[in-house]
Amino acid sequence: MLIAQITDIHLGFERDNPGEMNRVRLDQTLARLASLDPRPELLICSGDLTDRGDQASYERLREALGACPIPYVLAVGNHDLRGPLLTVFPETPTSGGFVQYVHDQGPLRIVVIDTLEENRHAGAFGPDRARWLDRTLAQAPNRPTLIVLHHPPVVTGIDWMSLVPNESWAPRLTEVVSRHKHVVGAICGHMHRPITAPWAGTILRICPSTAPQVTLDLKPMDLERPDERPLIEEEPPAYALHQWTPAGLLTFYARVEDPNVLLRFDSGFQPVLKHFEEERHHEPAYPGESHAGPMRAAPAGPVSPFGFQGRIGRLPFWLTMLGATVVGTAVWLGGEALVPALGGTAFTLPLWGAVTWAMLLAKLAVIWPVLAAAAKRAHDRGRSAWWLLILPVPLVGQLFLIIDLGLLRGDAGPNRFGPAPKG
Repeated sequence: MLIAQITDIHLGFERDNPGEMNRVRLDQTLARLASLDPRPELLICSGDLTDRGDQASYERLREALGACPIPYVLAVGNHDLRGPLLTVFPETPTSGGFVQYVHDQGPLRIVVIDTLEENRHAGAFGPDRARWLDRTLAQAPNRPTLIVLHHPPVVTGIDWMSLVPNESWAPRLTEVVSRHKHVVGAICGHMHRPITAPWAGTILRICPSTAPQVTLDLKPMDLERPDERPLIEEEPPAYALHQWTPAGLLTFYARVEDPNVLLRFDSGFQPVLKHFEEERHHEPAYPGESHAGPMRAAPAGPVSPFGFQGRIGRLPFWLTMLGATVVGTAVWLGGEALVPALGGTAFTLPLWGAVTWAMLLAKLAVIWPVLAAAAKRAHDRGRSAWWLLILPVPLVGQLFLIIDLGLLRGDAGPNRFGPAPKG
């Protein structure tokens, strides 16, 4: 599952200019996100949606987001005002007068919190909001949960934008989140710069802005001595992509620009990548090791012809099909010859019931290894054996058996069903 994040849009910085620079940067970012393959399933806008909190800027924001095919959710930042925002986006949930709510997205539970204190640049998170968050997190202790906010509750090192260590709102928020181990991460904005930090037993990811970026300058700042240092730079707009995987949350940061391409995946570079792929599955042995390393697949052992576990290649599959055909034909011919030899038919022979059961068991002995081989061949193709349920479907089942199981190459290297076989 892929989730996009943009932040610090600051629409309305140029008052009464619908074509302002920040709108152009927003439109460029949304166009880039819409063009991605795979396309994100959700867009999180994590605050400072406008620069002055005016209704006209929120209307322009709604217009821009409405032209983007990705569903979105909103959080508020210090440049926002709740009243005008909710007038233009009345579907945005609230609780207790704050823009705080839960959004379920696939396996993730996304909890949006409100760190806005209107007319204050820094963050805020009072006792009422803390109690709401504690209750909300406690409602689903087994769901992986991602927290969305605007202000980073950590010291970031960029003096004039950073949290002040004695601010009480951040420890209050940290204490609540620390009690809930199912929180898999938090994402925010405000800093106009990509930053990653440990926080509350998880990872805080700070997204760069679509508006111009804050200069990366970690020198201490003396407010009594202006030193002409740059504060804001016109770097390209940027965004984050958060990918939820079985191992957890991966985050990527990217800028909206068209860089010079130095290398492409073409036929000339294909052998190099194939070599890389092969190398990843064959870690070298080190002195003193008596077993396969953690990144190297164990060699494929013998696979039972009657078992449904493991993988086989195309050659063992076709040999099984050939053997089943020969044995099945012999069983059929034997049955056809047995009836006249016993001097009767299925309806007149008193012992024919026993013969019938014997024939059925013989046919089962043929069918069972065929099904086992097909299951293991499906595993080699990275498919569950449940795919065999389509075999009875006329034409489709036969094409699946011949082409997918019989002709196509299996997965390179180990997959979830075991190491790669030979053949």
